[in-house]
Amino acid sequence: MSRVNEIGLPSFSRPRRVDEEARLARTQDVKYRCIGVDKAALDAQVLEKNQIAVDELNRDKRYQEMGQILDDRLVLFDKERDTIKREIDKECADFWKEKQTREQNLEWDLNKPESQKHAIPTRTGDHDPRLGPSSCQKFVGEDLQAGDRKKLQMTQQATWCEQQLAEKRDRLEEEKDEDKNYDALMNAQAEHQKRVDMCERNSRRTLQRQIYVDNRAKAAENEENRKQDLIDETLANEVEQFNTFNSALLSEHPSQAINHCAPDTRKRADHYKGMLPSQKQDVLDFQSKQREELKGKKLEEQLARKAHADYNDELAALLNNKQSEIDRFKAEQRKAVQNTLLKQKDEKIERDTKINELYANKASDSYFKQFSRVHR
Repeated sequence: MSRVNEIGLPSFSRPRRVDEEARLARTQDVKYRCIGVDKAALDAQVLEKNQIAVDELNRDKRYQEMGQILDDRLVLFDKERDTIKREIDKECADFWKEKQTREQNLEWDLNKPESQKHAIPTRTGDHDPRLGPSSCQKFVGEDLQAGDRKKLQMTQQATWCEQQLAEKRDRLEEEKDEDKNYDALMNAQAEHQKRVDMCERNSRRTLQRQIYVDNRAKAAENEENRKQDLIDETLANEVEQFNTFNSALLSEHPSQAINHCAPDTRKRADHYKGMLPSQKQDVLDFQSKQREELKGKKLEEQLARKAHADYNDELAALLNNKQSEIDRFKAEQRKAVQNTLLKQKDEKIERDTKINELYANKASDSYFKQFSRVHR
């Protein structure tokens, strides 16, 4: 340690200064020198720089806050100045309005715009006391009542204009009422037509539903009758077959049924169940009659079905014709409405043109010549 303190002093000799071993020992001694970068010093420098940056930011922030405060105060001062200026201007205007009006000016009589209007005429009549013996008493074309007559004419014209405006407003109101009534009529017609169409559709659906139900019921009844007839015929055939095969009193051979008392006209029913040729012919005739009746019945059913189909076709044609008439009536109504609207439009254009021409005319000289300027 003493050697380190002696470095650079006169007692520190030259050989000692260049002593490489001592220098190497001092260099490698960790108490006096670090090998590499001094991290602690660098961290201290970084902290110092960061602190300087933070201080600059805080200083800038304080300057900014101070500037904002000064700006707010300047704005407040400007507002106070403007308020004081407005109050001063208002007081000045009130003072001018109250104390310095045009009527209070010394030159008001000279600069008064309506001085001639309110001035007394040169003379008020033939016997005006202001006129002496040598004064002119009468003038050619003089009209002392011109002002009164002009006021009367202006009043009459204003009254006439108000009357015309009232009539025009009444006409506009009447047109609006007519338009409203027409719209209400068209809405009522449309609503009535809608109700009629709805009723017609409901009636048609009800009729078709009833026809469908009746047809189903008739078809079911016919099917039940056919099944019952088939069952009855089957039972009768079974009974007949049973009696034919199991009867102990009847036989099938005609020789067993000969009646010896009347072999040509009578038979023994207890020996033979068959029939005579005449009886067989009667049965055949009856069966033929039944077949003819069955054909007639089927023909009647076909005619009834055809008549029912014709009735349905006629009803559909009638409904279609009715719908066509309704559509034609609607088209005529729409056409009539369109024609009415076009006619009203043309009338309105013509009326507006006449009104514009009437109120756009300017008064000609002939209108003013009808009023005399002489009071006599």
